[in-house]
Amino acid sequence: MNYQTISKMVVAALLALPTTVSAQDTHYTPVGDSKYESYMNFTGQVVNNGTPVNGAEVAMFVAGECRQTQVSHNLSGTDLQGNPYSYDGLVTSYLAWGQSHKENITFKVWLPSGEERELEAVCPLVVDSRTGMPSAPFILDINKTAHNVVFNFKEAGEAWTFSTGSDGNQFGATETFTYDGLTVNVTDTKTTDSQVNYVSEDNGLRVAPSGTVTFTAPTGYVIIGAWPLNASQRLKLDQSGATFGYDGWTGKAKTITLTNPNTSINNLYGIEVRYKKMLYGDVNRDGLVNIADVTALVNIILGKDLVEPYIYDHDAADVSQDNKINVTDVTGLVNIILKKP
Repeated sequence: MNYQTISKMVVAALLALPTTVSAQDTHYTPVGDSKYESYMNFTGQVVNNGTPVNGAEVAMFVAGECRQTQVSHNLSGTDLQGNPYSYDGLVTSYLAWGQSHKENITFKVWLPSGEERELEAVCPLVVDSRTGMPSAPFILDINKTAHNVVFNFKEAGEAWTFSTGSDGNQFGATETFTYDGLTVNVTDTKTTDSQVNYVSEDNGLRVAPSGTVTFTAPTGYVIIGAWPLNASQRLKLDQSGATFGYDGWTGKAKTITLTNPNTSINNLYGIEVRYKKMLYGDVNRDGLVNIADVTALVNIILGKDLVEPYIYDHDAADVSQDNKINVTDVTGLVNIILKKP
């Protein structure tokens, strides 16, 4: 019996268990189960200040698509040893269909109060694997939300100031503006054939060869992801050096830059950028920075978080902000707790 067969049996069993979920209209429309052949099992828990929340609709997105949705609920029963268990706030039967190991899962939650929140949580999509379990779920904290900005350059361009030229609304040397909290800087390098950056009614932002588009997060925030609104971009992303395509990018950066390395103009119709407020040192995700975070940080350094790696915030653990997690971060964390400069 292979892994996929066993996984499907586990999911079927979970679906058959009684829960406290009540019927309600869904706010999201997932793609069909048959669109992707590979998948992963996911168990998460919706919490509010550490308290599990039942009745919240959780939607899982991969590359801009809603892959699955479920209402958080109670899961109770008896384990194989005859011991009773009961867990609230769980989403236990997620199957996230995917097609590569480069994709990431992001989450939106529709609360019983009618409020929608976009969570800061980002979970790597690992095909044919399992993330979380009822006793140790992936935490979906509704108080840790990500700011999601979607740039449609044709719409945003209406607020820009352009120089005039034969190519329409063309830029001068540099155009900088602030949009929904992010600073956007567009540079223009004119080529021998006079190709320049400009906004086209049909093609969005036209990026000339060697031209760049840079996004900078507000003070105290970091960018945690970026995805193109169309899947055929040929721009180069500075964070990875890779072509900015369907999978987009997930990481941590104050600034990201897209460059056109080609010899012709490339159209950027739009881009989705996610950013969040960073509390460096809050490794255990409880909203505080204290001695408990030192223990969590040491666990990361010693590799003790490998079984359930997503219970810790690795971004917050990088206290020195050098993209490494080591003893330097322990020193920095202790200084934060002791309020040393």
